[in-house]
Amino acid sequence: ALLAGCAAQPASAPSGPGTAPASASPSAEALLPGEAFSPPPGPDSAACRDMLVADTAAAGRIRADLRTEGVPSTGAAVAAAAADPTADIATLGIPLRAGEVAALRASGLALDRSTPILYWVQVGEAERFGGVWIDPPGSGRLVVAILDGDPAAAALAQCLDAGLGVRYVAATRSLADLDALNARISGDMAGLRAGGVQVQGTGLTVRGSVMVVVVGVTGLTDAVRADLASRYGDGIVVEEQAPASPA
Repeated sequence: ALLAGCAAQPASAPSGPGTAPASASPSAEALLPGEAFSPPPGPDSAACRDMLVADTAAAGRIRADLRTEGVPSTGAAVAAAAADPTADIATLGIPLRAGEVAALRASGLALDRSTPILYWVQVGEAERFGGVWIDPPGSGRLVVAILDGDPAAAALAQCLDAGLGVRYVAATRSLADLDALNARISGDMAGLRAGGVQVQGTGLTVRGSVMVVVVGVTGLTDAVRADLASRYGDGIVVEEQAPASPA
């Protein structure tokens, strides 16, 4: 689900580099993880349309993720929509023909101004972004993490902003990488438990304006923390977690 687990962050100012004033723009000096920055003005509407229409790979991934009858994810469907000058790009940020827009709306999928940028960051181009979340919770104000503060990815995000007033922070790990790490740890849970590391769960969340994988462990010790860090690197935060109560 889009934004799963990301909107429940405390509304108080986070402790981390994301609280620093925004830089004017990414510079030659590497941005710190979670560091806020202000990209230069984005492309005009015509350039944005060209950029969104040209990325047929992202369109295919988004269509496949929708799993909606009437919105096929085949290469032929993607190409036909991209070639249609009347295709709608406002609904999802990808070209959709009139019948596909109708099918999408009839499906009951919740659609609003934030839908395009959520799908592009989390599905379409997850290897170029470090995540998207709401801050403060309940505000509807989006924060988008740009991998290495990349100007091209920031320009893409600006094309999808839709007047939402998105804030931008830097990331050093992509959401695709974090999703893969989360899946890897989840797949390792049985083996970790058999080895005495009582992992209760794993998932993505935001800490200090940085998306991370949180691993919950019962009986956490410094040795266990070090072992997990050596296995999975610095993309994880290990925390004590009580075992699940019996049903």
